[in-house]
Amino acid sequence: MKRLIGLLLALLGLACPALAAPVMLIGTDFGTARQPVHVVTATQTIDGVLPDGWQDNSSWNPTIRVHYRVLSEGGRRFWRVENGPDGRAQIMHPLPDVTTHVFYDLTLTARGRAPDRVECGVRLVGDPYTNVGPATLSLTPQWRTYHFRMPVDPQGQSIGFWFNFNPGVQMDITRFRLARLTQADLIDEIKARDPHGGRGNLARITRFPLGLPVGWSVDREHSLGEEVTVASDPAMIGPSGAPSLKIVNPHGAPVTGDPFVVPWTFAPHVLSLSLRGQGGGQIVVRGEGKGLAQKAFTLTDSWQRVTVPFRPLFLGKAHDFQLQFTGTTWVDAVQVEQGAQARPYAPPMPAEVALACPGSDAGLVRVQFADEPALIHYAVVGAAGGVLRARVVNVYGEAKSLPPVSWASPAPNDGGAGVIRGTLFYAVFPKRPYGPFRVEAWVEDGRGHRLSGDGEIVVNRLRRPRFWGRDAPQSPFGVHISPTRQQALLAKAIGANWVRTHDAGLQCTGWSFLEPTPGEWHFDDADVARYRAQHLDILGMLSTAPGWATSLGRPATGYWDRYVEPKRMEDWANYVRRTTTHYRDAIHAYEIWNEPWGDYWGVWDEKQGHSVKTPDSIAHFGVLQKTAYDTAKAADPALTILGFNTTDAPDWTRGVRDAGGLSSCDVFSYHHYTGRRVGWPDDDVRRVLTAATQGPMPKPIWLSEGNAVNGMLDVGMYRATVPGVPPDANLDAADRLSRFVVSLLGHGVRKVFLYTMAYGGVLGAGGAPWQTLVTEDGYLHPCGAAYSALTWQLEGLNAVGTRTPARGVTEWLFAGPGRRVSVLAAAPGHAPYVVPSVQGATVTDLFGNPLPPGTLLGETLVYVSSPRGVAP
Repeated sequence: MKRLIGLLLALLGLACPALAAPVMLIGTDFGTARQPVHVVTATQTIDGVLPDGWQDNSSWNPTIRVHYRVLSEGGRRFWRVENGPDGRAQIMHPLPDVTTHVFYDLTLTARGRAPDRVECGVRLVGDPYTNVGPATLSLTPQWRTYHFRMPVDPQGQSIGFWFNFNPGVQMDITRFRLARLTQADLIDEIKARDPHGGRGNLARITRFPLGLPVGWSVDREHSLGEEVTVASDPAMIGPSGAPSLKIVNPHGAPVTGDPFVVPWTFAPHVLSLSLRGQGGGQIVVRGEGKGLAQKAFTLTDSWQRVTVPFRPLFLGKAHDFQLQFTGTTWVDAVQVEQGAQARPYAPPMPAEVALACPGSDAGLVRVQFADEPALIHYAVVGAAGGVLRARVVNVYGEAKSLPPVSWASPAPNDGGAGVIRGTLFYAVFPKRPYGPFRVEAWVEDGRGHRLSGDGEIVVNRLRRPRFWGRDAPQSPFGVHISPTRQQALLAKAIGANWVRTHDAGLQCTGWSFLEPTPGEWHFDDADVARYRAQHLDILGMLSTAPGWATSLGRPATGYWDRYVEPKRMEDWANYVRRTTTHYRDAIHAYEIWNEPWGDYWGVWDEKQGHSVKTPDSIAHFGVLQKTAYDTAKAADPALTILGFNTTDAPDWTRGVRDAGGLSSCDVFSYHHYTGRRVGWPDDDVRRVLTAATQGPMPKPIWLSEGNAVNGMLDVGMYRATVPGVPPDANLDAADRLSRFVVSLLGHGVRKVFLYTMAYGGVLGAGGAPWQTLVTEDGYLHPCGAAYSALTWQLEGLNAVGTRTPARGVTEWLFAGPGRRVSVLAAAPGHAPYVVPSVQGATVTDLFGNPLPPGTLLGETLVYVSSPRGVAP
């Protein structure tokens, strides 16, 4: 799926500057709302009052039930929206047209039921209704003032400000202010806040004593340690006087550096670094993933200084650089500074601290299992003497300091580079041993003055999965990953046992990749072998078509032009036969096409840039599915074939049923993405499942694609790695994703494939749509650690029912041989409920950490594991 790139700039807690000269566009005291709105039909209710200038925009929803009213509490008058269970409610306020690039300054005071999220922002009034200046409010029960900056380009149609309220949302608002600023206004503000604009070297990591630094990443399509290797090289001391970073990159994998902060984003800057080696390429400086400047280089056996002048992205939250080259290079002495000319390298502070996971079963992806030593390596450069101080922070926000480490002079190792090395023991929370832990370390002198910035690493301490090192074809847990060593390892380490080859991995089974020209076949056996090396079962996609076989009539080289109906079923059948036969020993399940109910199926429309439906599209898909099913079964009768690939699209499901779809598949598949909080019998999971199946379903049901944390995952628990960027709502994301999977399994879905672990964003630039389980650099997000706890609890069990032990509390019951697990999930406004103490049971939280007897059920999931669960 295409990545949707937002330009939200959220500066929470920033006071409005005195020097800026905003033009006030909307100033509303919502507590004075008195404009009546009243729409009541047989299926709709829109009732209450709105402030002057605001309009309800919910009548398009045929089942909307929303109420707006003014209330008073403690002398404060406020406006409340209460949306019902069916569909999104919206209000809007018109805005003047935008003819030049402007910035909107939004301040509002609100509260709501945590962890509800409300989307708002500047949006186009007409089709395609794009939110050109988006913002997201993470509601809290306490009143909170939110502040956002939203850049908006000139628009060719009218715009307005929108609030979008998801089903079940209750939100209170008092003050709302929206102003328009120019770039000159903002430059004055920046100068007032930071008169010097950052001095010296703005790069955080400039020396490389421990290999690939935290915050750096290798392109997701290349295997770390196989297709590209990155390591510190003590034998090659760089111009900085420290060991350099050696990158062996014969396949040209892009290598991305860590983010750096640019205080004066309106002023010219320059990146410089030292390189040597063999080969060549370019350095690209990026702002929120957009290329800002590049410089080509040719490597030699001597160190050379490569400089890249660049103009920062104005108000950009995340800047970084990318090495795009083929060959072998050594890197050292990174520097970013204000100005047009590079100065001689100077470190930002005298010392630097690097942290890394030692080698272990999953240390490559910064996962350590509970039966492995809880150790982190450290390396210090640039400190002739000093004290290493460190602390550990867990996902709950608790912090503990580690014993200091002192030295009088550097050790004579690493070729005379004077690197101080050692290990830190981070398992310092005995009552909460599992989950993500951030280890921070820095150097001080004898008087307590800082000699370095913070080095940090986030390491996940997890239970070893139940099927580690083994196939688990009956497992319900699947993901989408690139076929690389690191992604396959990470998936298996968190308890996933299946992968689906849509998007990332599609080159393994997609027709347009396998037979780009008639009769020329290109099977990607190496990528399939990487999946299987980690004992991941594969759900192969029988999908896409080469341009020669469709109405496209030219080679399919883009994304959408591969998803076009084949013209001849003979060609399609030949592809299915060749693929299922070739992978007979490696792939035992296939799904037929991806999202044919959408733009992925039809005849090619050059103007629209994707396929469009015809009156016969559903019938044609029925023929395609039957042809694939019959052909695949003839090649291997034991194959499992998935059909329908629907969603809450009743017309599509009914049409495929009518075309005989139930007789040409073994499994019914569907997709579901939700922004709603779930976890009870009549939740959004149930709603979409009912709409997707359209009646009793005699086939097993698999969710072959879905997600519940769209746009929520960016930096996870990182702090120093992304300076100035607030952490994600980690507990909320972990709970939302876990609830989604529990509810799906509890409602009878046999397998759940989360989309997607194939990262591709920019650390610190905001959450990526569709991404799940990982941060933007591809390492585990806290919600991935919670997923690990979930898979460990529920692997090998079947859903056996639900109970309601208290109002608003659902107990999801799972059972298997010798083991029973109850998952307790509370709905908003639930009755107080103490988790029962059951003899022989273990009670654990979202991350698998033990809870004491008498625990009051909160907002996040609780697991009770025993022979009986909590049922009497």
